[in-house]
Amino acid sequence: MSRWPGSIIDTFFYSLAHEYGSKAIALILSGVGTDGREGARAIKNSGGIVLARNPNTTAFSSMPASVIHSGVVNNILEPAQIAQALQKILSG
Repeated sequence: MSRWPGSIIDTFFYSLAHEYGSKAIALILSGVGTDGREGARAIKNSGGIVLARNPNTTAFSSMPASVIHSGVVNNILEPAQIAQALQKILSG
């Protein structure tokens, strides 16, 4: 039995939240189903940041849409905006 229930990405995000707390950043780009939703919630609850790609501009939209609908996303971005947003976050 895994330490945290859910998909591999959820387990990774739970681990990230546990280890880095408010310094954790989740970036949801593309994927299917609800993978990542609970892990993203863990990152948000630990004070971290959750960024998601606009689901209307990706081939596999259900994963980012699920995380967005969960209410834990700080910003919904287009791919061209991601590097700039990360740079702004990391520079404080």
